[in-house]
Amino acid sequence: MLSIVVNEDKDRLKVTLVGEVDIYTVDMLKDKMDSVDSTEVRDIIFDMEKLDYIDSTGLGALIGVKGKYPGSVIKVANMKSNVARLFDITGLSKIFVIE
Repeated sequence: MLSIVVNEDKDRLKVTLVGEVDIYTVDMLKDKMDSVDSTEVRDIIFDMEKLDYIDSTGLGALIGVKGKYPGSVIKVANMKSNVARLFDITGLSKIFVIE
């Protein structure tokens, strides 16, 4: 199960992910991010405090967001240790700003 809350404030998005991003829920994340008007976005924060799990399809979706917003700073915040470890193992901790 996945819940996604997007808060927009001028040129900043805060995307709160709750639950799991996996092969069964990744389309929800993609659809939500596709529905956002990308013309003004300069800063995106993915708050993962309540994200319990993410698999390779979820990581791929985050990389896709980075491609959709090439001029934006994309931050990942409040990761649980298992999620942070996956970011380290895959090298994504070098691609995204980790908070």
